[in-house]
Amino acid sequence: MRKKKRIKKICLFLAVIVALSLFIVSYVESYFEPVIRTMAISRSEVLLSQEIANEINETMSEEGITYSDIISFVTDKDGRINAMTTNIVTANKLKSFLALSILTRITNVDGTELGIPVGNLTGISILAGRGPEIRVKVIPIGSVQTELSSQFVSAGINQTQHRIIMEVTSNVDIILPSETVSTTVSVNVVIAETVIVGSVPDSYAEIKVPLE
Repeated sequence: MRKKKRIKKICLFLAVIVALSLFIVSYVESYFEPVIRTMAISRSEVLLSQEIANEINETMSEEGITYSDIISFVTDKDGRINAMTTNIVTANKLKSFLALSILTRITNVDGTELGIPVGNLTGISILAGRGPEIRVKVIPIGSVQTELSSQFVSAGINQTQHRIIMEVTSNVDIILPSETVSTTVSVNVVIAETVIVGSVPDSYAEIKVPLE
């Protein structure tokens, strides 16, 4: 009789321990889940941004495309700029070509695993990079969208720096231990630039000009 009671007590004790353990695990998971999600998204965005920027820079270098291939100046008899024109054919070909090459490159990232050390989740600097890693998987999805835009920046007295920027947008799924989250990665890369000496036409000086 005593033996049965003892067994019941042991079983009850074990049941309490298991229930308590499950509660603690559930609590810890719910507490750290937002942190894990945020860190996973951040690291995935950094990874894809680097791949996209590297692909753009490598492609531009290999193809030898320069500022003058995209933008032309119309000047008056005194050499002052009256207008700036875009080579639409070259711009559209560049957008399409880069979209395809970027998509090909980030496809190679598909399934890449990133590790987030548990120590990073605590927010304690001394524990950063320590402990076992939580593995997350990066899966690029959909297509890549590319747009070209202009940006004017003051470069000194009577000088303006004109930049041609490639804006790239892509979607990615991130597989976490308990869920899958989606995010959009946006990257702006300067693909060509020049310094304009003298005044810039008023219609271009203060605005961001879409190249379409």
